[in-house]
Amino acid sequence: MRILAPLALAAAFMAAPALAQTPPPSPVQAAPAPQSPEEAAIEAEAEAFQGRMEAMQAELVAAVEAAGDDQAKANADVDAILVRYQPEFDAFATKLEAFVQGEADKETDPARKAEMLAALPELGNAIRTIPAQIRAGFLSEQPAAAPAAE
Repeated sequence: MRILAPLALAAAFMAAPALAQTPPPSPVQAAPAPQSPEEAAIEAEAEAFQGRMEAMQAELVAAVEAAGDDQAKANADVDAILVRYQPEFDAFATKLEAFVQGEADKETDPARKAEMLAALPELGNAIRTIPAQIRAGFLSEQPAAAPAAE
């Protein structure tokens, strides 16, 4: 189902290390730097968010299956689920943006800092718009309405 494609994309994003902040170790660097409390906190938030996304995905699948051929019911149920979860997407996006902003504030490399700051709006928007992407995917999967009889 295409409904699940944006969720899979978001889940893959969440599974990736927090914005790949740690460069690959050099031959001289034996062990990576210990994780900061901020990194640990955002990773915990990401894991919790991913769990909620999986719960939402299960709800969406169940709602669509329960609606059967009743597209109006499926639309209403999908909308209700997405509206209920939107605040969680918004909250996680805000937390992730704050984390990246904090990391950018600590960054000493001006080019890296500029790159991080430039990514902020896109990063938050990508998360906040997942419900809309799911909705658009759901609508595109619906069969075209039969032409009205004249």
